[in-house]
Amino acid sequence: VPVVKAIAHNFITERCTNEAITVGINTVREIIVRAPSLLREPGMDDFVKDLVMYGKKTHKSVMIAAHGMVNLVRYVML
Repeated sequence: VPVVKAIAHNFITERCTNEAITVGINTVREIIVRAPSLLREPGMDDFVKDLVMYGKKTHKSVMIAAHGMVNLVRYVML
């Protein structure tokens, strides 16, 4: 989880460019693909909820990355 938090802190914030946010979300998604048990860690619920909010951004690549994350969470948690 520390790696995911570091990526989120450095890449997935409003102060970052849309391209950096997209890379950050996609990186977190790939980490969770390889270790789905991370979603069951404490605090990940709030983190995923924050990422879902990026699905409403106007930049297309950020929206697509956020929707990919949502779809992964749905798939893993079923």
